Amino acid sequence: MKLVSRRDYGQEVQAPTAILRFALPRVSLLDRLRGRGLKGFEAGDLLGKTKYAINGTPTDAVLLGVQQVMKDCRPDIVVSGINRGGNLGEDVTYSGTVAAAMEGTLLGIPSLAFSLVTPDGAKSHWKEAEESVINVMNQISSLKFPRGVLLNVNIPDCLASEVTGIESTRQGRRKIGCELLEGKDPRGKTYYWIGAQRDEDRSRPGTDLEAVNRNAISVTPLGLDLTHGPMLKALKGTLS
Repeated sequence: MKLVSRRDYGQEVQAPTAILRFALPRVSLLDRLRGRGLKGFEAGDLLGKTKYAINGTPTDAVLLGVQQVMKDCRPDIVVSGINRGGNLGEDVTYSGTVAAAMEGTLLGIPSLAFSLVTPDGAKSHWKEAEESVINVMNQISSLKFPRGVLLNVNIPDCLASEVTGIESTRQGRRKIGCELLEGKDPRGKTYYWIGAQRDEDRSRPGTDLEAVNRNAISVTPLGLDLTHGPMLKALKGTLS
């Protein structure tokens, strides 16, 4: 299997080894490091395979991986993550992890985004997350991806024995609260901190939020076409 993978937290992170274990024996791994002052990309070694690091964005990593690093052997799949922190509900509109999978989808390659839903300050169960990644990828390995569709996978941060299953879900609702905290910096200048209040609907069956709340792995198909059909129809009857 030919693979492009990207992640956020540097080459020392263990999580992507799960993806390598799934895809061996043939893997090309594209990694992303930001703010390291890298010029172009550097080659290293991980499980005996080649990896690359760039100083760009998540989508840059995928684009460079597909169009340059693997230009002579187009990848079979693009995997983004494992991200530390969930990408649930409308988090997907802010997520670099999901954006990387979107880039792979735009390039016509089946793509997945993996995130570990870790509470703030908690120690992450990376080894368990790795096994969850392998399990999900094995189960979807024969799946045909429709054009313009990617899979957003959220893994509960718990022991393997506590995972209740893998479920297909729809995108839930996770609205950030309107709280703004005003303060003064040491120089007396005013700043505003956007509060982290959320009005999460964790009880609505079938959503990613509800599944992860029960320690289930959520797999949500996301479409790149965000057009709202009924509103489009209404506009056609209104605009001239």
